[in-house]
Amino acid sequence: MPPWWISQATTPQSPWVEWGHLYPDDPEGYGYQWWLVEPGPGHPYTAEGVFFQFVYVSPKYNMVIVKASAYDDFWSVPLMIEQFTAFDAIGRPSRITLDRAAFVRADPVEKYKPEQIQRLNP
Repeated sequence: MPPWWISQATTPQSPWVEWGHLYPDDPEGYGYQWWLVEPGPGHPYTAEGVFFQFVYVSPKYNMVIVKASAYDDFWSVPLMIEQFTAFDAIGRPSRITLDRAAFVRADPVEKYKPEQIQRLNP
């Protein structure tokens, strides 16, 4: 896909599909069959199915998530926001890593000791 087309397809094309204008309490916008999660450069966008199936694309994290499982609810804005928060957390660089040598030596059922955890960017 040409970058110009992706940019155009993931940008609202009229005022009534701008972010936050589609439904009450729904922060999304809409492009060419893509739901736009948040405004700004590198914003994530999704293809969405009823019952919360997603193809979630995050240019910011160079990541695509496909979620084929379903919820019991047809649609819910709070569940949608929770899902997007989880997707974003998956893409964010981890702030905690385990010391590799400790990981290899650790008993699989033993919990990690505080000295085996290295915190990044505290």
